[in-house]
Amino acid sequence: MTKIHFRKLAENRITIAENKARQQKNLLEAVVRTQEDERERIAAELHDNLIGKLTAIKLYAELRPENPVPENLIDQSIDIARGISHDLCPPMLEYTSIEELVERQISPWKARMSVLLRSDIRTEGDRISNDFKVQIIRIIQELATNAGKHADASEIDVRLRHTGSGTVLIFKDNGKGYDMLAEKKGIGLRNIETRVQCLEGKYKIKSKKGVGTANIFLFRKNRMIDEQ
Repeated sequence: MTKIHFRKLAENRITIAENKARQQKNLLEAVVRTQEDERERIAAELHDNLIGKLTAIKLYAELRPENPVPENLIDQSIDIARGISHDLCPPMLEYTSIEELVERQISPWKARMSVLLRSDIRTEGDRISNDFKVQIIRIIQELATNAGKHADASEIDVRLRHTGSGTVLIFKDNGKGYDMLAEKKGIGLRNIETRVQCLEGKYKIKSKKGVGTANIFLFRKNRMIDEQ
């Protein structure tokens, strides 16, 4: 081999190493942004919902000290606090199937948003890692929020299937959709992409104004199985 060939080979290796380091740096920055976005979302949930209910309870107790505080206000506050707690750390994560976790995640939208959700969730007997469960839950949570609050969807179709080679997640809505070329990615979509990168998965989105949006994910088996 000539010196020129060795030099080009060395330069290529350096370029590959630099690109890998840059990708890792970008991923780390994206993870940090996702964490900050999650903190902001929780803070907003506390401020807009729980604190409002507690303030109403306090005012009621001050203005009508002779009457007991309405139980519905207390029950609503407990439900909000429980929901936030479950969002932060799903209970019994290790011992709960991914099917049940997904069902829990999408169930509140049926009452909150009058959204029809259809689940076609089928997995095999492998033990799913807690990290994979959490990331899937967060992705579905983000997609449901986008569909219900921003896309004005009346119907959501969630399908999750664990096959021999990996997991396929399909999330469709019949909302207003958007022009993929004209509109910039929002915080929600960036957070989803970060979680997909953390799982080394693949993500494809199809959307058109007035038609709705379809999100398709593919995750390899080695990123989802708990080998312990």
